[in-house]
Amino acid sequence: MQNRQVKAYSNPGQFLLNKSQNQESAIDNDVPKTKRIPPLTISFEPEARFLEVVWQRPVSSSEYRQYIRFVGVCIAVLRVKFLLTDFTRMGDPTLEDQQNTNSFLEEVKKKAFLTRSARVLSRTGSQQRMYEAVVKNGPVLPYEVRFFFEADQARDWLLQPPFPKNMLNGAKLLIPLQASLRDLKKYAAGELTELPSQDAETGKTETTALPKADSQVTRCQTDFVTIIINKNTRLLQLRWLRRVSSREYRFAVLKTARAVVNNNIQTVLVNNQQLGIINLEDQAWAVAVTVSVLKKNPVKRLAIISAPDVMQQIASENMNSRVKKQLYPQAIQYFLTEDEAIEWLSLAQNNLQATT
Repeated sequence: MQNRQVKAYSNPGQFLLNKSQNQESAIDNDVPKTKRIPPLTISFEPEARFLEVVWQRPVSSSEYRQYIRFVGVCIAVLRVKFLLTDFTRMGDPTLEDQQNTNSFLEEVKKKAFLTRSARVLSRTGSQQRMYEAVVKNGPVLPYEVRFFFEADQARDWLLQPPFPKNMLNGAKLLIPLQASLRDLKKYAAGELTELPSQDAETGKTETTALPKADSQVTRCQTDFVTIIINKNTRLLQLRWLRRVSSREYRFAVLKTARAVVNNNIQTVLVNNQQLGIINLEDQAWAVAVTVSVLKKNPVKRLAIISAPDVMQQIASENMNSRVKKQLYPQAIQYFLTEDEAIEWLSLAQNNLQATT
């Protein structure tokens, strides 16, 4: 019997790029289905303008920074007056994250309508000392802030006048962590009570490649993404057509990654305007794939078109910084329109043609 060698991959992106197409379409089936604990839960009572934020588990620095900014956006857009934040399960933030919290508080102060903020801390560890330092060294806040060790005590303090007890009707709205700025505005206006969910099992992943006989252009189309490859100019364009599930997102990213490597792509245009918000697990996964691809096939320029949505921009900034840490200086730019992005990419294409 012939010995079979098992190839080891130190990079998750390298492993994913070498999966077959059949494995690619069934990627989620290869992973045991475990119940994922969200980093935090957010609920909102519109009548009382009461927001409750409960951190559910210890979080990484990137999770903390992204979601603390998301909480800040919620406070501003929902015009929150009373805030209860439970940090007991979160663990101890780093000094760098504390400084980031100060920046967050400064932004909240500019746009917030807060009257009171109650923070529930763990009795163990150094949470109390850390958060007292945040308040002491941070900006002067135009609202009351108090620390507690019990959520009931914090709630009792918040419920004192001028809290509008008569408006507490128990009708809490759960705010999804993937909610966009437009969604939050609808929550604030009472136009939305829940965010439509996407079922990963129902997303279509059938693709249709439409090569033209007299052209070097190939088009890969699904109901949620379009990928166009121009072999002549070595340009790849990816356009998301709607919000996608995790399964759909990973399918399209793998398709794109393989196309970049196989076609020696030099410039890439990614239009995220219809994409929505990608969760942190998928962000980390996509960063690993992107780094692996750019190491195999360094592109000259990557243009990303973001929606004018602060939450998507936060997610994009997070992914961009992680890619640049490993592959600096990759030429990555963000735009709000395709015209601007294409003009910027064309400069790289002109230089490429001049050298060939």
